[in-house]
Amino acid sequence: MKIVFRLPTRAYIKGLKWSVYRTSMVAFISAMTSGSVVAANMKPVEPPNVRIPVFYATDRKVVADNKDKNGSLIAPISYGSSSALLPIQKNWLIPQSSELLTNLSEMGWTIDKVNSTIRPYLEIRGYVSEESPATIVSPPVVRATYWDDLSNQVTSSSTKTVYVYIHGFAASGINSLYAGAILSAQTESPVIVFSWPSAGTAGLKPFHLIGKNSIRERYRADRKVIDDPQVLKDLSETITSLKTKLPTDTKIVLVAHSLGNRLMANYLAGNNSEILDGVYFLAADVNQDIVDKMLKRLDSRSRYTAVYYNPNDRVLKVSAANDLLDLRLTKKLGGFQWHVPGIEFVNYKEIAEPRTADYLRVQHYVPFDHFGSIVRTGSPSYKAGESNFVLIRRTTIEKAKAKKASTRRAKRGQSRSS
Repeated sequence: MKIVFRLPTRAYIKGLKWSVYRTSMVAFISAMTSGSVVAANMKPVEPPNVRIPVFYATDRKVVADNKDKNGSLIAPISYGSSSALLPIQKNWLIPQSSELLTNLSEMGWTIDKVNSTIRPYLEIRGYVSEESPATIVSPPVVRATYWDDLSNQVTSSSTKTVYVYIHGFAASGINSLYAGAILSAQTESPVIVFSWPSAGTAGLKPFHLIGKNSIRERYRADRKVIDDPQVLKDLSETITSLKTKLPTDTKIVLVAHSLGNRLMANYLAGNNSEILDGVYFLAADVNQDIVDKMLKRLDSRSRYTAVYYNPNDRVLKVSAANDLLDLRLTKKLGGFQWHVPGIEFVNYKEIAEPRTADYLRVQHYVPFDHFGSIVRTGSPSYKAGESNFVLIRRTTIEKAKAKKASTRRAKRGQSRSS
């Protein structure tokens, strides 16, 4: 549903534009531009660390950092791989040993005893310091053995699952690969990053309120790109290839963040026949009209669907304000709990412990450490005679809620005693 406002006077429209835009953007700009500074100033994590491979499918002209403008130019789709250096976790090692678990080694994970890295910036954006990312994210390479390598990883993984991650607004190619590697680490599964040609400037340069370099114009440019028919065609081609070129028992799960959800929703609303094992909408910047089209086919396209939403998501409020400037009133999928049978809505405001200033200000990012543990510990159960809705046993959510409830009880006890 799309509601169009017809405002009475040009002067009122001008005043509305500036007041909405100014109040919504100031806090957003300060939060968005702080990310790279925090990441760049993080203390190094000394070796040993773990290098984790990540695959990509892209229609960017080049997969590069934010400084290369060719990364925002559209080109024929290509397939390749990279890797990211992440801090080692004890659960990845054989007990009482310094060696990786067998299945992780067979997936191509390796221990790096030479290079330092940084602790992943917790949000789903996964910002890596762009000043010298080469040791953290290896240069992406187009590979002729792409599908064989991916097939071997799926076979070696304990989950027999491949995740397709679609990044959001203003993510460079390098940062999208870094986020994909973090997702791979948390799910212990192979990940394909579908990297569409976003301008990739968030977190590195101060945004402007007006002019061609304003955040509004950059956002509109990114949304135009993500609505390009070629980008949708390339995503469809990639998922079709997964079905035809990987082992038949491979589970395929789509995960999208922010504006990337718009592309995923348009894909699910299309006439594609592939059935997916899971679909995760994270902080979804998707308007209601696209959601309505998607829901007509979603039940036959996905065995499980989850929407991670946050009523206090300031980025989605800014996106809605941006639509209002175009005289459209829109409701964003990631900003509310919609009542839709067959879809599980997860309020990540209730489960995520804010651990960075950026998260506190923007509240737009689902920390991968929470998402990964929820997915890994989930216990799907199909209900006979009903649709393919599966209910996840949200271990992380339950523990977080219990911890917060215990803290509240303790505070009440202290106040009474005083």
